[in-house]
Amino acid sequence: MARPWHMPLILLLIVTPLTSPIQDQSRYPSMRIYQDIPKTQSYMPQALRFAVKEYNQASEDTNIYKVVQVIQAQEKVTSSLRYHMTIKLGRTICRKSLTDHVHCPIEENSSWRKYINCSLEVFALPWLNRYSLMNWNCSDT
Repeated sequence: MARPWHMPLILLLIVTPLTSPIQDQSRYPSMRIYQDIPKTQSYMPQALRFAVKEYNQASEDTNIYKVVQVIQAQEKVTSSLRYHMTIKLGRTICRKSLTDHVHCPIEENSSWRKYINCSLEVFALPWLNRYSLMNWNCSDT
């Protein structure tokens, strides 16, 4: 009587999981939850720049805002990256019409000075240079 050719394959599929090492799950925390990260880690700076640019485009203020402080930075890794940030923005002396926003100092005149706290969530596929501002909630300080 002929032996079925698939029997060794079935045995291999049964035995392999039994002999593979069992990994300690506590050593590998789930990356499907937000975890605190340093403000300069990974693609966080790019996501932050994108979020501030989007805020400035949507804002009705004539001046641009820039980051004064990153209060909290978190990352969630799935098939994409998601960043949750809590930041403090300050109004600058530069108008939106200017092209150079890098060298804009924060407004020091007390009658024009304004700070905003924002909670932002950015979806990122940085390897494809794709970013999207998913959620944002900003309020004056």
